[in-house]
Amino acid sequence: MLIQITNTCTFGCPHCLQDCMAEPQHMSGGLFRNALILSKMAKCQFLMISGGEPTDHPDWEKYLDLACNNDDG
Repeated sequence: MLIQITNTCTFGCPHCLQDCMAEPQHMSGGLFRNALILSKMAKCQFLMISGGEPTDHPDWEKYLDLACNNDDG
């Protein structure tokens, strides 16, 4: 399952296929938790956190921790 947590990126790679924007839009914590619950319900074997550049999200480390410790949804 692919979860796109932000649409912003400052790298500007010419080969990138993402639709990155100058004005950042970040996924809320509630929506991210719902995506994790859905991934468990769908029995997804893999999670890919994407963006733009996912590390540009202000809660990147928190989201990574939630995804890695998704034992209780």
